[in-house]
This record gives sequence, structure tokens and C-alpha cells, in this order.
Amino acid sequence: PLRTEYGLCTFSDHQGVTLQEMPESAPVGQLPRSVDVRLEDDLVDTLKPGDRVRICGVYQAYTSKTAPAKGEDQSIRFQTVLVANNVIHLGKKLKEPTLTAKDRANIAKLAKQKKPDALLGFLAEGIAPAIFGLEREKQ
Repeated sequence: PLRTEYGLCTFSDHQGVTLQEMPESAPVGQLPRSVDVRLEDDLVDTLKPGDRVRICGVYQAYTSKTAPAKGEDQSIRFQTVLVANNVIHLGKKLKEPTLTAKDRANIAKLAKQKKPDALLGFLAEGIAPAIFGLEREKQ
């Protein structure tokens, strides 16, 4: 069995993530491509799902033997991984809603006209009007 030799072992953090091509830049009619990325040391936990990033690193291929199926020869599979050495956050560019003065006046008018319970029901009617029922869930 393997045992830890205290004082003689070195440990390092590593994390595996999957990097996917941005859907808007993927060719029309095709799924976005992806590649496995290995983050090490200080790059661990710098990413969250959904982050838009640019990663620089070394693209490596690893070989692994696969167990042969019945009647087949043993095969070698090549798995590729990008070993990251730099992560650049591009940031999420979310468009924030802009309210005009007219919108603000309409909201204030609606708030004065309706009681809180009636206002909640009124707003719930505007959520997915094509779906009948589920008024409680919409509120």
C-alpha cells in the first residue's frame, strides 16, 4: 500500500474544468466545441461556471490504454488537455434595463392605484400569459 512520507512529499492544488466556445461565436447549426483544462496552484478556484475567460497554456496529449472488448485488440486512446498558465477574465457584459422618465411615472402611478395584493396579482398576470393557471407560482 501507498503511505505518505511526511517531510518528503509535496502537494499541489489542481482543478479540472471544461472550457466551451462561446455559443454566439460557434458556427451556425453546430454545437459549441469544448476542451478540458487543468488549473494548477494559484489558478485553482479562480473560475466559476458561466465566466467568460481567455486561457493561455500548453496543449498536451496523454495516452491511456482502454480495456479490449470481446474479440478486439487493446487500443490506445489519446486524451488532450490544456494545462493553463494564465487566466484572463473577460467579464460578463449584461445589458441592464434602462428606465425612462415615462416608465418611472407609469410605475409610480400603478403603485398608487393598486393595493399591494392587487398589484402582485396584476404583475403575475403579465408573466407567461399563454400559460393558464399556476397563479400562485407566478406570484
